[in-house]
Amino acid sequence: MARTEKLVDDRREAFKAHTGQEMGEDNVWLAGRRQEHHALGRIILKLEHTRLADGTVAALRGAGIDARIDAITSEPDTR
Repeated sequence: MARTEKLVDDRREAFKAHTGQEMGEDNVWLAGRRQEHHALGRIILKLEHTRLADGTVAALRGAGIDARIDAITSEPDTR
């Protein structure tokens, strides 16, 4: 995470040196890095909270897993 923050700081400084203006928060590149940073933060938080109280590690479930399991385990519609 610190490397991403440093990358953003370096790029913003280079942008200002090149254009003479601050890179706005609406900049496409900056918005993408902010989105990546937040997504990585959520992943790290999830990984940090997978260990159960007894010390064992809980399995992680990905996005949409409930829908896939329901589709596999439900009985087929025979109408």
